[in-house]
Amino acid sequence: MGSQEHSDMEFVTYGQLREILDGYVQRSEFRELKRRIENAPLVNEMEQELEEIIKRQKNAYMAVEAGMCHLFTTEEINTHSATGKKPNRSTPAKPKFDPWRYDLMAELVKKHFGISNKEIILKTQNVKRKFAKKDC
Repeated sequence: MGSQEHSDMEFVTYGQLREILDGYVQRSEFRELKRRIENAPLVNEMEQELEEIIKRQKNAYMAVEAGMCHLFTTEEINTHSATGKKPNRSTPAKPKFDPWRYDLMAELVKKHFGISNKEIILKTQNVKRKFAKKDC
């Protein structure tokens, strides 16, 4: 009986297992995408509101500051970072800002002020220094 069970059992190769797992990931990504699309009107309103806030600013620094204050709480600004990297050997890394919100703000600032990602990160760090001392 033991050999019967063994011969009836289907063996899965590593490649087949990888395909099964990839299919599962794609289905879960599809469900996430579907959820986001269903909530799109709210997202579009938030994007439009944020774009208006950024457009009204005089310079890129003020746009980053206004965008961050609109999207994040003071606590989030103080406890997160733009890169998620350690600032030095002795200081632990802070978690990255929510990528969806931060990237949206960064793309809008780039669009309206024509600055690079590196400049946006520097401006974010300056905003963080400012809010370490006060609230939004």
